[in-house]
Amino acid sequence: PPFHRRLVSEGAAFLVADILKDTGRLLPLHGKRIEYGKEWFAFKTGTSYGYRDAWTAAYTPRNTVVVWMGNPTGKAHPELVGSQAAAPAIVEILRGLPPSGWYDPPQQVIMRTVCALSGRPIAPACPVGRLDYALEGISSSVPCPMHVIRDGSARTVWPAELEEFALRRSLTLQAEQKATITSPLPGSRYILTPLGGDQRVALKAEGARQPVYWFVGGEYAGKQEGKEALFWTLKKGVHAVSLVDAAGRTAVSRFTVDAPGVKGPDESGPPPLLLNPGD
Repeated sequence: PPFHRRLVSEGAAFLVADILKDTGRLLPLHGKRIEYGKEWFAFKTGTSYGYRDAWTAAYTPRNTVVVWMGNPTGKAHPELVGSQAAAPAIVEILRGLPPSGWYDPPQQVIMRTVCALSGRPIAPACPVGRLDYALEGISSSVPCPMHVIRDGSARTVWPAELEEFALRRSLTLQAEQKATITSPLPGSRYILTPLGGDQRVALKAEGARQPVYWFVGGEYAGKQEGKEALFWTLKKGVHAVSLVDAAGRTAVSRFTVDAPGVKGPDESGPPPLLLNPGD
């Protein structure tokens, strides 16, 4: 008999299928939900770099359909976009197949009330709740951290990773938020390869309001604006990267770069003074 190995749990597979069946993802392109009859189908689109391939894969409990569109010669075309070209074809194919219903939730999948904004278990300060699936004993049970009671009134505190989203929509930001360096992470260790070349690390932060000014070892490393990444060339030693954002918020992260057989600046004397916003 064929060998079968389960890669994900039944509960996780059900949740993924439930997410992928949201045909509302195509609303901006087609102006309406693309469905076939009253049946659900899970789908994922794909577009190759340079518009050479348009893909869509879809599945139901009975059928799996994959559509590729492109030129056999590999020639690019601006209309070779998965959601625009291949997805409508998938719908037409599924309409010609017998209905297959939808998956029943496995035993470990439960329904619970979550905050309509954060998706976390509802807290007393959350204004609106909704029902959602969760994996019993696995999904986070930490209540919503975004709605809090401060000084007798309800407040919405946006996490650092959603601050840009909130700013674009003119939503209120609370002063409790902090800028956080996400690359290089505090305590991380990098190893330079003997191949040489330009070995760099991206300088990234969450919750920082642009423009962001970066420093490594107290020396100016660059200014970051927009979505363009800023990089720093790795050098052997113990380093501290710090930032100052447009709101005056600061953050620091210390990391190590190793290079077997190479003498670094940290071995010839004390490290340079580092900008330490925490002091």
